[in-house]
This record gives sequence, C-alpha cells and structure tokens, in this order.
Amino acid sequence: MILILTVVCLLAVILTSYFVGALFVRSEHGLFAGILGGFLVLLALWEIVSLPAIFLKSSLTALSLIIQSVIITLCVVSFFRNKGSLLAPWRECFMSWGEKIVRFFTFKFTPSDIAALFALGIVLLQALLLVVGVHYDDDDAFYVATATTAIDTDTIYRYTPFTGAEYSSLPARYVLSPWPMLAAVLSYIFNVRPIIIFHTVLPAILIPMSYGVLFMMGRAIWRDDPDREIKSYAFVVAASFLQIFGAFSTWSVGMRLLIRVWQGKTVLASVIIPLLMMLIISDRDSEKLSRRMMFYITVILLAGCFMSSMGVVLPVIELFALGLTRAIVTKNLRYSLSLIPCCAVNVMLGVIYLVIR
Repeated sequence: MILILTVVCLLAVILTSYFVGALFVRSEHGLFAGILGGFLVLLALWEIVSLPAIFLKSSLTALSLIIQSVIITLCVVSFFRNKGSLLAPWRECFMSWGEKIVRFFTFKFTPSDIAALFALGIVLLQALLLVVGVHYDDDDAFYVATATTAIDTDTIYRYTPFTGAEYSSLPARYVLSPWPMLAAVLSYIFNVRPIIIFHTVLPAILIPMSYGVLFMMGRAIWRDDPDREIKSYAFVVAASFLQIFGAFSTWSVGMRLLIRVWQGKTVLASVIIPLLMMLIISDRDSEKLSRRMMFYITVILLAGCFMSSMGVVLPVIELFALGLTRAIVTKNLRYSLSLIPCCAVNVMLGVIYLVIR
C-alpha cells in the first residue's frame, strides 16, 4: 500500500507540475520545460502561501487545504485553456525517444542517438540508485523531523524538532525558506511519511530535473551549432561523471546531488543557479528584458527563496554578476537594470530576516 501511495504521490507532483506549467510555458519548448516551469511555479506559490501561514500560526491542515485549492484551480484552468494541446508534448516526447530506441536496436542509430540514450541511462541510473537505496543523514534530524513534527502536531514551525519544546521565537534561518513544508503537505495529502517524500519521491524528480537544466544550458550555449543536440547530450554525460566522482568533499555539488538531493540547498545549487544562467544565456540577443522573461526570473527567485535561506542571497548575487557581465559585453545597461525589479521579493525577505533574527 505504501508503494502505491508513493507512486501516486510522484505522479501527482509530475502531472500537476505539467498542468500548471502549461499555463506559463509554451508547448513548443517541450515536455521537460513545461514540467520544470510548473514545478517552480508551485514552489513559488508554496513560498507565498506558507509565509503568512507561519507568521499567523496557522495549522498544517489549513496550509494544505489552501495549497490544494490553489493547485486544483490552476490545473482546472489549464485543462480548459489547453485541453486541445495538453497531450502534444507527451506524444512528441515519447515518439522521439521511441524512435531513438528503435534505431538503436535495429542498428540504424546515429551518434546523436547514442549520446542521447547514454545520457538518459546514466541519469536514470543515478536517480534509481538513490530512490531504491537507503541513505541516512544527520540532517534528517532537522529537515525530516521538522516535516514530521508539523504532521504530528498539525502546526507549522511551532515546535523544535530536536527537543519537542515550543519555539520561544521563530527560527530566522529556516522560517523564511520553509522547504520541509513541501514534504509535510505532500505527506498530509497522500498519507506518506515525510521521510519517504524526502528520500524516495523527491530524488526521482530532482536528479533528472538537475540534468535536464544542464541539457537546456547546452542547447542555449550551442544554439547556432548544427551539432548542438549531440554536444548538449555530451555536456550532460560529462557533467554526470563529474558528479559521480565528486565525493571528494561533503560540500561538493556531486556529493549533495547524488546523496542529499532532498535538501533545499542542493536544489538551489543544482537547479536554480544553473537555470538562471541558462535563461540569461538563451536571452543574449534581446536588447531589453521581456515581461515573460521577467516573470520566469521572478518565479525562479521565489522558488529559490522557498528552498533555502541561501536562496534569498545567492541568486541575486548571480544575477548581479550576469547583469554586470552583459552590460560590459554589450555596452548596454538597459537589460541589466531591468533585472533589478525581479529581486524585490529577495530584498524584502532579507529585511524581514534582519528584523526577526
């Protein structure tokens, strides 16, 4: 029964992410872009809904009901708005990969097919090892315990997971980035314990998502190259080997991605930071920041704030560096200055942190 509920939870996260993403990401960008965009929109909404609930001392039940209502509403709107085209990206994705597999087994494959299938296999293998394997970490004592405490007490950041005592004041380092509440709400909805959400469901989503962002970055870098597909897949394979053999430190990205991917700071480093860089690279020919791109960047920054307290600061520093580099290269400040309004929420959360610490 637990296995069935876990699979249902995983599929629900993927499908709701796609439905929500279909509202904001054009279908021609592909299936992965839709799922990624929807997932980040949901995390941004989680941040917007969770913070008032925490400061108003709402129950986890209330938070779960609000989030469910928002997600269901967005999914229904997406269905009626895009019902004629919702299946197209799925069909195109399965047909594309199906053709690659058929060509491989009939010995009619191309170098691009080999690179694509090798990249897919090595990414899925890394995700599978973490999903079916068992790994315990000292940080479970806070992240998993925080979500479990929320479930067992029907509260949000009311009791410390270390001793069970009531917080004398809100934990400033964590309260503005309530990542554990993602597992707590999913646990409440699907009746799956938070440790299963963290150690089984999230790795199956986040590891492929991280490599998908790297593939998109490769496509952006080699946008005008006729061999950009094979180069992008080779880029993913090269990055995966660096991750696999990156256990030289507990702080390396590879160690975090393949062992502690369920931590918010890992998702920040493996998804948010490279995704921001990819967007700026892909938009390199634009003279000004479009409203759509401004929306994407704002959503990514909000999602980063939800994941980790470092997500309040690091993406802003990255945007500053990218904007400064772009201004120097293009000798045009207009685009770079238009990135400033996207950081308004991060600045506000930084001020709140200084006030409550």
